[in-house]
Amino acid sequence: MSATIRALLIDATGTLTDLHLDADEHRQYTQVHDALGGRFEVIRNVHTTYGPATTALVNDEFDKQPLNTVAARVLGSLLNGDLAAITQGPMLFVGRKNTGALTSVPEAMAARIRALCPAATATPTPL
Repeated sequence: MSATIRALLIDATGTLTDLHLDADEHRQYTQVHDALGGRFEVIRNVHTTYGPATTALVNDEFDKQPLNTVAARVLGSLLNGDLAAITQGPMLFVGRKNTGALTSVPEAMAARIRALCPAATATPTPL
């Protein structure tokens, strides 16, 4: 089995799911594409002192997606209220190294996201 990285997905219903993404960048791209329902883009980066930046990814056609008030509230809280856009569709939180490579969400940040999200699945889901 190949190595995996942990990511957190908040779908449009507000449900939080732990995901295991492949560490291989090519397979990872396909998994993120599938999780978000199409091409994706970075909506915001959350920088902290305890690990790599946490990146929020969304479908790049987010304007065609339903509102995701839970993801908006979580992201706004992580950014101390500085939310630049209305959040629509699913949102995926992943860690991101300075090189741009994706990595696991830092555990301290993952704990904050879980605490802010009212509905969570207990079992990590492999893609």
